[in-house]
Amino acid sequence: DQTGTAVRLSDFKGKIILVELIGIPCPACQAFSGGHKVGGFKGVAPQPDLASIEESARKYGRFDLSNERIVKVHVLLYSMSMRAPTPRDAKAWADHFGLDRSKNEIVLAGLSSMISEETYQMIPGTQLIDQEFILRVDSTGRSARKHDLYRVLLPHVRKLLRRS
Repeated sequence: DQTGTAVRLSDFKGKIILVELIGIPCPACQAFSGGHKVGGFKGVAPQPDLASIEESARKYGRFDLSNERIVKVHVLLYSMSMRAPTPRDAKAWADHFGLDRSKNEIVLAGLSSMISEETYQMIPGTQLIDQEFILRVDSTGRSARKHDLYRVLLPHVRKLLRRS
């Protein structure tokens, strides 16, 4: 992660986990991460018509991502050169967007084994894993999304927060 610590998603079992799949040069990924507020990372302009995931959580899910029962995990799958990112990339991404591990904001550098046509097609995207570590909602990819981020995933987080 951004602190150099090896991490498994299962480390967060018991929490609601939002997994954001990221390609560093992706304008939508930049926007979701807060690029309109702090500027694009490495000169990439954030997609203009797309709010950050924090803003969208408040608007469409009516919850705040700073809730301690939620872990937000950014998985950097692609570097600027479309290769596997490095731990240095994870730290730089976290620093640029002000992501703090102590606030349950984790940035992971994906492995070279994660580079594939399938992962490329999942970007930009968010997955919701519940407290029992079950994938509940998948809103990954640019087309043919399984679930809509705004109408399905974010409202589902709110339901999980009410239940726990």
